[in-house]
Amino acid sequence: MKKILCAFTTLFLAIAICIPAFAETDNNNIFDNTDFFRQYENEILEEVNYYFINEFNEEISANDLDYSNILKFYYPFELLQENNLNINTLNNIIEKSDYFYKLFAEKNEHYIEIGYQKYAKVTEELRNTLDDEMLKELEAVTGQWHSSSVSLSEGKSQYLIYKDDILNLMKSNNLKCSKVHFISSLSGNIQIASVLVTEDSEIFFKILKGTVNGETIDHNNPDNKLYTFEEIKEFAAQYVAPEVDNPLSAEVIGMPTSGTNSNNSNTIIIAAASAGAVIVIAAITAAVFIYKKKHKRNETV
Repeated sequence: MKKILCAFTTLFLAIAICIPAFAETDNNNIFDNTDFFRQYENEILEEVNYYFINEFNEEISANDLDYSNILKFYYPFELLQENNLNINTLNNIIEKSDYFYKLFAEKNEHYIEIGYQKYAKVTEELRNTLDDEMLKELEAVTGQWHSSSVSLSEGKSQYLIYKDDILNLMKSNNLKCSKVHFISSLSGNIQIASVLVTEDSEIFFKILKGTVNGETIDHNNPDNKLYTFEEIKEFAAQYVAPEVDNPLSAEVIGMPTSGTNSNNSNTIIIAAASAGAVIVIAAITAAVFIYKKKHKRNETV
């Protein structure tokens, strides 16, 4: 009898220990798969070490990369043009959308954030601003994957904070999700959002970064609410587009090579849109390419 009780006790403890592990695994599986990223590991490490080897006096290795937290962002997300939204419509839009990744590494209590995306196709507007040599070089790399940003900070990335906020919101609302997608530039006033698909195929939105009803939402000022598609469309309608003359203006991209910005981050290459504008992907692509080309040219001088 004592042996039977021991066996039941052992079985009960084993089940109790395993339950949290399964729950965590399920949460990880709701985000988009990023396994393909490993094929670019050597290129990523080479570039990161190029910029930050002097910071650590040792190389950043594959063991420092956080493969469990690679985030995939879709853009441009032509969702708000729809009159109604269901799971089939959402999946069709996702399949047609481009995307970029945010990859993270940690070294000596410092956090490294790497943006990775394809060189975008040159638009007609941008074509008129480039000389023949630059245009030819850009067209030659169109569609190739590359690092669009590399930054170093002492604090956790805002993007990982956003992911934690989503998981906490799901937990507090007892929301069972089958998928969570990150969206870049949902509208002019909603720069980053997430789309949460429940196990019953209901669709909700969480605003991660933006300006709604005159209030700023970001990682420091989170909005712990879920919205319907109709509510998100109403928020997006609040946006009034500013006039932008030059797609390669300083508002679209900035590239400080030293010092610390307001986010406590030393950014080597930044590809970011101005706060009130939809990302101009082709302009960002060209600016990053020009920056890298000049950087390499300076090395040979």
